[in-house]
Amino acid sequence: MSKMRVLAHVDLDAFYTQVEAKRDPSLKAQPLVVVQYNPYGDLRTLKPWDDRLFPDSNGSIIAVSYEARRQGVKRNMMAQAAKKVCPDLRIVQVPVAHGKADLTIYREAGSAVINILSSGAVCERASIDEAYLDVTAGAQQLLAAAAQQQPAKQGQQQQQGDVAGANRQADSVPVNSSPEPTGNGGIIPLPEAIEDWHVASQAPSAAGVYAWWSRPADAWAPDEQLLAAGAVLVAQLRAAVAKHLGFSCSAGIAHSKILAKLGSGLNKPAQQTLVPAATVSALLNPLPLPKLRQLGGKFGEEVMAGLGINTVGELAAIPLARLEAFVGQEQAAWLSRLAQGKDDEEVKPRTLPKSISCGKTFRGNTALNGSTAVHKWLQELAAELQERIEADRKDYQRLPQLLTVSIDSAGADSEGQAAAAAAAASSAGASNIIGGPTAAEAG
Repeated sequence: MSKMRVLAHVDLDAFYTQVEAKRDPSLKAQPLVVVQYNPYGDLRTLKPWDDRLFPDSNGSIIAVSYEARRQGVKRNMMAQAAKKVCPDLRIVQVPVAHGKADLTIYREAGSAVINILSSGAVCERASIDEAYLDVTAGAQQLLAAAAQQQPAKQGQQQQQGDVAGANRQADSVPVNSSPEPTGNGGIIPLPEAIEDWHVASQAPSAAGVYAWWSRPADAWAPDEQLLAAGAVLVAQLRAAVAKHLGFSCSAGIAHSKILAKLGSGLNKPAQQTLVPAATVSALLNPLPLPKLRQLGGKFGEEVMAGLGINTVGELAAIPLARLEAFVGQEQAAWLSRLAQGKDDEEVKPRTLPKSISCGKTFRGNTALNGSTAVHKWLQELAAELQERIEADRKDYQRLPQLLTVSIDSAGADSEGQAAAAAAAASSAGASNIIGGPTAAEAG
């Protein structure tokens, strides 16, 4: 892992609820949830502009505003159970099209955010509501500009940083809160508005940021100067999203993807956290192993059970030879680096999603029981897929290159095998388009 790069993970805060509150300002700052449609009930089309406030809905909650979270509402609760802990809860149902949830308004809002983020960084769209950024080039330009603008006298009350590479100007700060410049390109002046900033393993909020930023000049490593410059750029991009779209987002800034993603979840909402290399061990060691995205599934469970460990620190303490005996040389090397927060994965320039998928799951009494029902739902899924492909082609002048169909026939007996497999064809991930350079969007 190179320390001489600055990556960020940007995560939109309770995004679906933000989208709904923007569409209906009366919902802003209210305890609000977005619920799934009722697959056992009325499947009629429900457009985004229709009245989707359903106070009596008992749908499964898929998004929770922070106002509702503070009153004890959590994701995956049923709506009426949530109202018992939060009587003032506002319940919005997702739009419905083709007999299933229609996420178009959330995808479009996410695309608008990506357009802003990609204007100032290499941007990799990770999902509807999150992205990875590489701000290394902008941070280097910011450092170079700051070095050229160093005041002639160190006692001068303020410094100016002409952010030529990003067409922005760094805010000046009082001398008692600004570190002295160094001979290695200078240290970026600390912006005045840092109430929503944090440094991992430091005191909360501004106090910790001031303490870290105000260290003596000779205490700064070059990679820390770059990280600080990157944090300024990420803050500017977050502010641009808030200004132009009205959405808040949180961010983690680090030297690797894995640490940036961990950082973005440390302080929310509408905050950002720097993860300097010196803080990595303190951050990772107590972390439960499944918190690392690569170890959150079955493989992570096998590692914990096989090695008798639970935390990242315990994994880091396992001798390499023992890891190799357990998972082989290649996997052992990868696990060892992962436990140290080392991740060489690059941010891939991708502002457009690379696949379009649509599917529907049929459970319980909604299970398909014949070819007529299967045919109906295949037509619905195909119609949705066609609409989304046509919209993607209009917007981005591209077409998918590959069509795949997934079938889940679990639970079928020998007599009903064909019917069960056909039913599942319009079930989990029934239609999925995956393309090459001209691929479309992930559902």
